[in-house]
Amino acid sequence: MAGKKVWLTWLATGEDAPEPKEAMGLLAQNGLQVSGAAWMDDLDKVAWVELVEMLRSCENSDLWVIAGRSRDFDLENTRYGLSMVAASLRSLRDPAIPLLFLGLDYRPQADGFPTLLRHAQFMSSTDPTWSAKVVAAGYTAKGQGESAFRFNVLAHPVLGQWFEVGPVNDDVADGMMFGVSEGAEITHHGVGVRGELPERCVLEYPMMGIKAEVGSTEYTACAVLNRLNSETSYYLKVSGYPARVMFGGHPDGDEAEVTVLQLK
Repeated sequence: MAGKKVWLTWLATGEDAPEPKEAMGLLAQNGLQVSGAAWMDDLDKVAWVELVEMLRSCENSDLWVIAGRSRDFDLENTRYGLSMVAASLRSLRDPAIPLLFLGLDYRPQADGFPTLLRHAQFMSSTDPTWSAKVVAAGYTAKGQGESAFRFNVLAHPVLGQWFEVGPVNDDVADGMMFGVSEGAEITHHGVGVRGELPERCVLEYPMMGIKAEVGSTEYTACAVLNRLNSETSYYLKVSGYPARVMFGGHPDGDEAEVTVLQLK
């Protein structure tokens, strides 16, 4: 692992916040090449996209470490932004970049984090051997679990926030549904080539404003009957920052099972 590149995202801010200098120094002492930056908390300007661009290349980073206090990890905007970074990297990096959460005042637990971040490894800086353990953590990325659908996000300050879903591998879907929880709204939807927002498209039997309840959470959803495969996607422009999204087969299909992702 000597010489591997670590990117450190530092969440702690405020007058009483610890500085990253000591943590970066300890990682460097263990033979790691350490770079990093403070977390930019600006969802409206999609500041998290800059971090995606840094982490998307294997040449820039072999391991992503996110460090913060308990209160930093509890901030909903931060949790949502990190979820967006994780969603983007799932579609841009293969194999996945190993992810590690470093608690500066406690040891984080997977079940306390949004869905797309739970595959990470978790450590506490109160453990005097934590920096040495990071070396071993960088060897492998934990699996992110099997899913029947792809999930991605494409965002731009002008174009807005678009979620992208579609089948995986050789699967084919006869239509799809996508919904957002309270506090967000789907304003547009379309179907197009994977990884590229469609300029124009024909929607087959589009439906908007569908009300659905999954696990005691109410969602407002859209659906289409377009046939989708691993190279085509269903795109949805979402205004606001939903705590949860759900997506799956068309609601009129024989198998209307859905996937729910907690994003905050």
